[in-house]
Amino acid sequence: MRRWLRNVPTADRNTQGQHLFWYLTFVCQFLLVDFDAPGSWGAVAQATDGILSGALPSTFKTPNTQAYLFTVADVGRYLAIRDVTTPANSGIYRIASVPAGGHTAVLNAPVANFSGSSTNVSWTLYDLANKPADASWFVIQSPQAPTWQARCTVSAAAPAGIQFDLGAFGGWNVTTNTWGLPASAPVVLNTTTSLTFAVADETLGAFFVWSEDGIGGRTGVFCGTFAGFHSPQGQGVPRDDAPVALIGDNTVTANTLNRKFVGGTAGFAIHGQLSLPDRSGYAAASLHAWRRITDDSDVLSDAAALTDPRSGQTDSFSTAVYQIVPAVEVRGYLPLVRVVNDSVANRTTINGGSVYVIQQGISAEWDSSTPV
Repeated sequence: MRRWLRNVPTADRNTQGQHLFWYLTFVCQFLLVDFDAPGSWGAVAQATDGILSGALPSTFKTPNTQAYLFTVADVGRYLAIRDVTTPANSGIYRIASVPAGGHTAVLNAPVANFSGSSTNVSWTLYDLANKPADASWFVIQSPQAPTWQARCTVSAAAPAGIQFDLGAFGGWNVTTNTWGLPASAPVVLNTTTSLTFAVADETLGAFFVWSEDGIGGRTGVFCGTFAGFHSPQGQGVPRDDAPVALIGDNTVTANTLNRKFVGGTAGFAIHGQLSLPDRSGYAAASLHAWRRITDDSDVLSDAAALTDPRSGQTDSFSTAVYQIVPAVEVRGYLPLVRVVNDSVANRTTINGGSVYVIQQGISAEWDSSTPV
């Protein structure tokens, strides 16, 4: 089930890391394999008795039997909410005010717009005053096969920021706190970000995280399954086992053997680890997303070229080319990630709000809400 992290203020890498920890491990229920200091992620209270209602779309309540009472000290803290009855209600929300009584909190950032009627909602209250220190990290794992694991690190080392690296086949060693199998090179989110966004789907075993600095800068990280298929336009083999991948930003140095965008996104590189059906692995393979599964001359830069010849999707589609060695290409789809026409403006939605354009055609599946 898709769940989104929308418009969450992240003025520094430590705040960004804390929000991503609770979003990925609690809201989206990716398996928490390992983490460093147990007290470094800021939990104040947790329970499974939250109450949401579309009649009060920005209000979170707990029953009178709940021991924890909200107070004015909780204003500015954040609630991570997981609603299995109405998944669209799930997310990260800032507490804007606390009415008298202790069992109600009014939420914003983003503006809460709860729908339906849900009880027994899981929730975690956490405090940015206790955000993780530099060098803190956590490791998550996909709930679905094929298994991948990703480490998120709050890094002060150059390049500073939130770093993701990826390993496959359960390669994290909880005794040594290191990768026991080859892992991808670290990829870094925006270091001057003001907002963090994400879309994740634990059923697919995939997430796509990106940051926006408010003045046009975007970076994105993708982790999860890769739906492979055979392409008549190049050598390829149908894949029954989905590989795993990690997308980097435009600072990543790409392998010269890999194809690139021909248009304005030529620098949007991808790093990752590819697992094949025979269970062999290619660690830290350089990868590139690509507009159309045909040849380098197709750039999808005009309105007449809005249909993917392989999927039949119009306006947007998720495609990628994985080239391991010159004689072998594995091609397929990246869940949650979309590529659209260059001419679509950044930070807009298309297809009835189902696609959000991040930068120069790189897009994400979206929930129809209005970006702010």
